[in-house]
Amino acid sequence: MDILSKITDAMQVVLSETANAIARKTGFTKRQRKLSGSDFAQTLVFGWLDNPDSTIEELTQTAATLGVSITPQGLDKRFTPDAARFLQGILESAVSTVIAAEPVAIPILQRFNGVFIQDGSTVRLPDTLAVIWSGCGGSSPKNTSSSVKTQIRLDLNTGKLTGPYLQSGREPDQNSQLRAELLTLEEGFVLMRTRWQIELVFKLWKSEGKIDEWRSEKPFRILCELYAKLVVMIIQHWILLTSWQYPDRSLFKSVKTIRKHAMNLAMAFSSGSKKRLTEVLKTIARCLSTGCRINKRKTILHTYQLLLEFS
Repeated sequence: MDILSKITDAMQVVLSETANAIARKTGFTKRQRKLSGSDFAQTLVFGWLDNPDSTIEELTQTAATLGVSITPQGLDKRFTPDAARFLQGILESAVSTVIAAEPVAIPILQRFNGVFIQDGSTVRLPDTLAVIWSGCGGSSPKNTSSSVKTQIRLDLNTGKLTGPYLQSGREPDQNSQLRAELLTLEEGFVLMRTRWQIELVFKLWKSEGKIDEWRSEKPFRILCELYAKLVVMIIQHWILLTSWQYPDRSLFKSVKTIRKHAMNLAMAFSSGSKKRLTEVLKTIARCLSTGCRINKRKTILHTYQLLLEFS
């Protein structure tokens, strides 16, 4: 199965079948409603993929694109504790779905079965959420009692993303579900040159994906937004894998391109046609392969240039 088919299948399973099953299990949908679990998940994911700063009104427009009619007030009322548990379940389902690309065209990386980099980043939450995610405190009198760490591991060779796994902000990184593995000396030298790439992923998620920003002060709406945006980051990463083979790919340019096609993805998704969704993904892949590259430097070389030289 090619990567486009894998992404199509993964999106349809996570945002449709699995979403409705988790909605029933968590109590998000206790009876037949106009807004199903899959409707809610797709509205948030495609809405915040299109614009991470989307207002409630703009999210209802995304819902309309998906064929769902709901008022801003009606949507706002759905951000409940049950909704947070539901979206956390969606996130866990997306995390368990592993997709990898063909190895990047950098010979030194292809010598190994995998070249992994790993790190975590903390997102502060309202103090009232400390019973769910406890923070580590701080000098500020507000929003220091609750925080969540996101831990990820990235295979530089195939782009396979492991995580994000969540843990309370007060827990040390050593307690993460991800463990650092022993490396050979040669692998260590490679990783020393590529270590900052994981920081680039978190920078991308925060500056472009706005995973640590929200428009509301309601605790459970904030928690719902965090979980949903992390799902967006995973799906966005799946789509990035369609151009992973290019050493000079630009993640920031690619994300902006993906965002331009978010509503096309939503409409294809709502059609229920696997073929139509795959065609939209194929169009995005073509765009990523042509206009989302890093310009070469002659002096301070980019990481991919250093790796190619080292080869």
